[in-house]
Amino acid sequence: MHPGDKGDPVNMPSRTFSRFCLAVCMISVILSYVTVLHGAENQTVANKTYDAWISPSFSPAPYAPFHECLTFSANTLTIASCPAVNSGPFMEVPILGVASMTIWIASVPCGTANLFLVGTSFDGAADPDGANVMGGIIIGSEAGWTFGVEGVQNQSCTIGSPTSRNRYTK
Repeated sequence: MHPGDKGDPVNMPSRTFSRFCLAVCMISVILSYVTVLHGAENQTVANKTYDAWISPSFSPAPYAPFHECLTFSANTLTIASCPAVNSGPFMEVPILGVASMTIWIASVPCGTANLFLVGTSFDGAADPDGANVMGGIIIGSEAGWTFGVEGVQNQSCTIGSPTSRNRYTK
């Protein structure tokens, strides 16, 4: 069988894919300094909390999402439902001179899941509700699972009763 034929297993992101994502982020960082040098005020996820919906790739179709709170400080991201160490470093930069958008990356241990996050944010200026939004992908580097992420800013975000199991592991 050739890759892509019916019956082939799904290939999870490899280290090469992760390195490619990191390279794209770094190129965006370098190119975005043009905006910084021109002094444009940029949208940012820093110092904001988002109501987020996470869709795990290992759930049965249609990949039912679960609710999460993602809190960004100036340089860390905290994932509310992660057990033990639930915070890790994060950085963001404007996207190629577009002041209303940024790209952000983060790494959060989240128990043993070792999550790598890459996403974008967009300010609410063009949204009728004025909501700041974000979206991205989470890669669980320990097992190679992926998650889709989408969220809207909500400083009052709370999750229900904490679960005893790590939702970022199968």
